[in-house]
Amino acid sequence: MIIRRLAGALREQNWFTVVLEVMIVVVGIFIGLQVDGWNEGRKKQQNIEAQLLRIADDAAVLLAETDRLIVDFDTRIARVQIALEVLDGTPLTEANTLVFELALDESYQLNEVEVDLPSLDILMNTGDIDQVADANARNALLALTNEWRSRKTVIGHIRSLLDIVNRDIFRGISYDIVGLDADRSSGAEFKIRYDLDRLRADLGLRAALSNAARMQGYGRSQTVIARAALKAVVDSLEQRTSP
Repeated sequence: MIIRRLAGALREQNWFTVVLEVMIVVVGIFIGLQVDGWNEGRKKQQNIEAQLLRIADDAAVLLAETDRLIVDFDTRIARVQIALEVLDGTPLTEANTLVFELALDESYQLNEVEVDLPSLDILMNTGDIDQVADANARNALLALTNEWRSRKTVIGHIRSLLDIVNRDIFRGISYDIVGLDADRSSGAEFKIRYDLDRLRADLGLRAALSNAARMQGYGRSQTVIARAALKAVVDSLEQRTSP
């Protein structure tokens, strides 16, 4: 219809009508583009909102795992301290033997929580993180990303040092186990008999356990820092203002 009126106005050289019809077409196209842009923007915000909801759920799970990991660090450090006390002269009793053995067996291990936030990765990789409307939530997500990247590097160094500790501990105890005792008739588990005099004289073993406690402490401190960043994300997503 518009094209027919425009053609007729051109034939009649009715320039006012020509200009008016052209303006109607241009304005219609402009409005259509604006509506399309608004729809695309609305869909993007809906997608960001869905990603943020997933991040909130996943981050809460990770926060609980991080709390458990901190408890594991505390337990492991306490066991190493008990083992060092045994090496300093505390009698090895039935009550602390298992703790002593766990310290030798686990002091070099380093657990960590793997950051598995696929929705955050999507926001970062697409650049949509900049479109998160709530500034506190956006800044907390960026800080978490930077913090966990930094922690991964530090934990890698700590793990390398603990590998050395592991080697030194097993080199120290390999010659200081007297034998295995067990009452086969009772079905009891084998118990290790240690040559405590040799163990206590082994300065290398003592140094290895001390280093293990120190490395576990470093790992704990890094986890506490990362936990703070994760908690900030959980809190900001709970308190944010949705667009």
